[in-house]
Amino acid sequence: MYGDPHHLQTTTIWGQVQNFVVQYLTLPFIYMGDLNNIMHVSEKLGPRPPNDRIISNFYCLVKNYGFLSWL
Repeated sequence: MYGDPHHLQTTTIWGQVQNFVVQYLTLPFIYMGDLNNIMHVSEKLGPRPPNDRIISNFYCLVKNYGFLSWL
């Protein structure tokens, strides 16, 4: 999976992931790739300030569905 680097479709992408998880709750699955999201403000690099809403939404998605995140 490759996340939207400009965050124009981030909400749509994560909605699709949530729908998939709910629909196939009893099946094991792996999502891998460059998701272009961070879980903590301290992970942000670059000149633009971090977007707290995007970070919070991604953090909640990971925690609510029991996803594991590795760098």
